[in-house]
Amino acid sequence: MLLETRRGNETCRFSTRTLSEVPLLIGEILRRGELRLQKRAKREARIRKIREMLGMF
Repeated sequence: MLLETRRGNETCRFSTRTLSEVPLLIGEILRRGELRLQKRAKREARIRKIREMLGMF
């Protein structure tokens, strides 16, 4: 099975030919999800900080 996804400029290609590769695929999906959450938290913290600074003036 070949799975190709596109997100922005990033192209991800997964190929699962054996059952032993499935945990690696699941791990990669979970890792990317965690990275997405971390980036989102940083972005929200920056926005919150900007709003606090603007609220002071």
